[in-house]
Amino acid sequence: MFGERQIVAVKFRPHHLMPALFLLLTGCAGLPKYLPRNGDATALPKMARPAGMTTIPWPRARWWQALRQPALNTLVAQALAHNPDLREASARVLLAEAQVTAAHSRLLPHFQLGLAFTQQYFSAQGLHLSANGTGNFYTELNPIEARYHVDLWGRDADLVRAARGRLAMVRAQAAQTRLLLSTAIALHYVALQGDTQLLREERRLRHWQKAALQVAEQAYRSGLEDRSAVDGAKVTLQQSSQRCAALVAAIAAQKHALADLAGQGPDAVIDVNAADARQPLPDVGVPAQLPMGLLGRRPDIVAARWAV
Repeated sequence: MFGERQIVAVKFRPHHLMPALFLLLTGCAGLPKYLPRNGDATALPKMARPAGMTTIPWPRARWWQALRQPALNTLVAQALAHNPDLREASARVLLAEAQVTAAHSRLLPHFQLGLAFTQQYFSAQGLHLSANGTGNFYTELNPIEARYHVDLWGRDADLVRAARGRLAMVRAQAAQTRLLLSTAIALHYVALQGDTQLLREERRLRHWQKAALQVAEQAYRSGLEDRSAVDGAKVTLQQSSQRCAALVAAIAAQKHALADLAGQGPDAVIDVNAADARQPLPDVGVPAQLPMGLLGRRPDIVAARWAV
């Protein structure tokens, strides 16, 4: 019994490293080009590198692809396209872009062309005796009108800069939403993958425990063992059944969470590819140049800087 449990624990030990790996990948992930930078990274103090830590390149924006999990890539793509929170963040970005355009338009000359058509009819019982029962039609044309607002005190220019700052802040908030969404999906997917493998191994262990119970019962009937051996085998089998039930519930919860994050209904089919689970994990390490300003790369901190 103890040997079998140890085998299961060793087999799934790599999954225990996944949360730390996600923190490294997401914490170092590059910001979009439109977000502000922290200046020259080489001028900032460097953090001490842990002994034996592997040097890896800076993660890409699509950091989850480094895990080499096609099913995970599909889930993240669906979430980025259909997640309600991310759609709301994208809509706020569009609104901020429109506000920047509107603020900048005040600094530009305006040209206007006017053309109006009017048709008028006089009632036969009206007060216009000579025009009663008749009508007329006339046109008004304003060929061109030019207007230009002179920003003497710089107020409109300040409004444009403020609108651009709000746009940068909203874009950073959208990047933070995207980062949190992709991280949550990756964590739930790896948890689902690990629970699925644990359930498979637990069911295999339960099969052998049933065989052990049959052997204990046969030995008891033959007088080779006392009743305690049978009772112990039954308790062990019952504990295995409880672990299987707990894993089934955990798998259902992980699938429901993934469907919710991907913007799908509770009836969505979320499967784990067994071949993906055997893919080797990427190297766990940090980039060669790791300044203290790394913390400033987080989109939520960038958004806070623009909000000041």
